[in-house]
Amino acid sequence: MLDLYLIADGYEPSEFPEDTALGALSLQEWKSLAALWTILEEQGISLSFFEDARLDAFEVERTLKLIQESLPTLVPGFEIPNYNRNLPVFTLEQIFRDALNQGKGIMVFCD
Repeated sequence: MLDLYLIADGYEPSEFPEDTALGALSLQEWKSLAALWTILEEQGISLSFFEDARLDAFEVERTLKLIQESLPTLVPGFEIPNYNRNLPVFTLEQIFRDALNQGKGIMVFCD
């Protein structure tokens, strides 16, 4: 699993309590987002499944914007009312939106 946690910019915790957990992606879900990872990597943002990563609040905002701008390409028809929002890209979008709304960064761990 790729676990994502809230983290304040400049904070160096020794562990992450469950109340800071934003969500997780399985390897299968992560692989289904290959086109998104390519888009992000072209913009200098890397979220490898097998490496820990940290994004500050600015990078969270930038990544969320790229995710949202990419939705028409990644999910044709997503703008249709009642479209199935259970796809991993929407889970990831919500995780980044939650972090942005709290003004925090994201710490990513592979376990």
